[in-house]
Amino acid sequence: MDTAPRDLSRFRPEGKKLSNEERTRLIKQTFPTVETLDWKRAFDEDIDLFGRMIRDILKIDQSVPGRPGPRPEPEHVRGMAHLRQLMGEDYTALPFEEAFVILSDQRSLTQLSRKVGLARSRVNRLRLGLVNPTVYDMAQIAEAFGKHPSFFAEYRAFYIVGALMDRLEGSPETSVGLYRKLRAAGAS
Repeated sequence: MDTAPRDLSRFRPEGKKLSNEERTRLIKQTFPTVETLDWKRAFDEDIDLFGRMIRDILKIDQSVPGRPGPRPEPEHVRGMAHLRQLMGEDYTALPFEEAFVILSDQRSLTQLSRKVGLARSRVNRLRLGLVNPTVYDMAQIAEAFGKHPSFFAEYRAFYIVGALMDRLEGSPETSVGLYRKLRAAGAS
């Protein structure tokens, strides 16, 4: 649970009264709810999360208000970034090379290649858009910047196309019907 102090002044700005709808929108945007969190995905991606939650629940009766437990509280910014990933809200619609340049943040090619674990020449070609990234490239880069590979639009496209291929290979009659519909739509 996030217990970092927050600046709540934007929910009650001085000299300005917010409507209830606007205040509710700001609060929901700042404090994600249990309903919007994909718990199955959270536990699948971070199995330790489940263990830490159970341990915290079991230790509630031993807790002292205002005193931290046996593990340090997560850093607020890092925790919120991880929460956005788990909720499926940490992604970009930019082409890979543009997103990669933004993530690079003025690092030299040498620094960047060390950070992402790819050859310097490969990193240069990826940043310039001279080659298409592989799933491996995207996974390496995403991990280096603390993101899920689905941060990149191309990774999401690979995933969707792969799932579609699996479905169509398992059901040839579906592919025939879909092909005919697409062909007919393209001919008109």
